[in-house]
Amino acid sequence: MDRTAVVRAWVTFARGKTQRADAQAYAFDLEAHLEQVYQELATRTYRHGPYRMFVRCDPKRRVIAVPSVRDQIVHRIVVDAIGFGFERTFHPHSYASRPERGVLAAAQTVHRWIAHCSDGGRQQCWALRMDVRSFFASVDHAALTDLLVRRAPAEWIWLCERIIGSFGEVHDDRRRGLPLGNVTSQLFANVYLHELDRFVAHDLRVRRYARYMDDWIIVHRDRDVLKRAAERCRIFLREALRLEAPVSKTWITPVHRGVDWLGFVLLPHHRVLRQATMRRMRHRIRSRVFDRLDRGLPYDNLRSTFASYDGLLRHGMHGHERDRLLALQQCC
Repeated sequence: MDRTAVVRAWVTFARGKTQRADAQAYAFDLEAHLEQVYQELATRTYRHGPYRMFVRCDPKRRVIAVPSVRDQIVHRIVVDAIGFGFERTFHPHSYASRPERGVLAAAQTVHRWIAHCSDGGRQQCWALRMDVRSFFASVDHAALTDLLVRRAPAEWIWLCERIIGSFGEVHDDRRRGLPLGNVTSQLFANVYLHELDRFVAHDLRVRRYARYMDDWIIVHRDRDVLKRAAERCRIFLREALRLEAPVSKTWITPVHRGVDWLGFVLLPHHRVLRQATMRRMRHRIRSRVFDRLDRGLPYDNLRSTFASYDGLLRHGMHGHERDRLLALQQCC
């Protein structure tokens, strides 16, 4: 642990946040603030501060917990220190909060599997999708700490424990919960569910398996194999990780009907955006256009919105929708 790590964490945190009031206030006396963080970590006197809570509905209702700038810098230091060691051991098809493994990479991988497994739609093929109920609120602190003790460098365990213990509620005499909003929560979630990845790969011996955070999918030609896999995953999660994957969040779908996965509907020959995603996109574009016409929104801001959605539409069969987007952009 050295001062360079603290400065590097600040630079990473501050990227794109220079207009935020809390970042500006912290930067006003930056050298003293960073030195204080370093001293607290070096002497192990660091204590996590409170969270700022707010609710976001996009479309599900989620309670977001935002730590202070000081705590976010500490979170970044932890991720920089131990993240690479975990990254080398993660499952190759574990996605979310990993370099070059985002939503699009996950969707493209599963789409390839569907096309190959179904022989371009000529063979019967099925997809199993499962989801954990209230995953972040259900992560068991003791079980997560045990996993970190086994796999993380010993000198960082005390800090991980303080970050984990800064949030959560007690259920059945066990403390549970990770905050939505911490960069460490994404890493800890992948560490926690890596046990599921190992179970599927080594015990179930399934080849076409991918997981995006707490949502995972298996592609196979035999529906009965998927039924057995779903039940064994459910038992493993309950017994090993104290998580629930209810039947109501388990779907086995023939791929020729389309597999709903990460905002896309994947079919053997092509993929399209989910209708709910299209509705949100149109609503967002409409509101930005009205902001431009009524409130004088700078054109560069509007153009960035158009470019973002055009890039999203490019990855599905949406040529007509892209043409409409281009025509609307020219009118503005």
